[in-house]
Amino acid sequence: MTLKATTVDPKTDNEYRFSIEYYIFVENGDYIAWSPSLDICTSGNTYSEAVANFYECFELYAEYWIEHGTLEQDLKEHGWTIRNWQLKPPSQQVLMRKPKMKELYANNVSFERVVSPMRLPVRV
Repeated sequence: MTLKATTVDPKTDNEYRFSIEYYIFVENGDYIAWSPSLDICTSGNTYSEAVANFYECFELYAEYWIEHGTLEQDLKEHGWTIRNWQLKPPSQQVLMRKPKMKELYANNVSFERVVSPMRLPVRV
């Protein structure tokens, strides 16, 4: 599904136009709405509720980052590009990049605890 939305920064009057792909799937009886390009998700008891909750979740996301003055920074960290206030999400290839073992090992304590006892070689 695609959410098309426009958000305005009240401090700068910058208008941001979003076109966000998101997916809805069922897990344990709940409907999950998830956007890999923003890494936000929500759920609902029904399909319609999940869609409505996703719209609200996006509004809260945009409101928070605009309020803190870091919307563009957060979007860029998620791989988005910005041209003429039109926002372009990252390609699915970028979103689904396989993590490197050394990144997982160095940045995730839980992963390190699981892997360390197995004595897997880690190349740095």
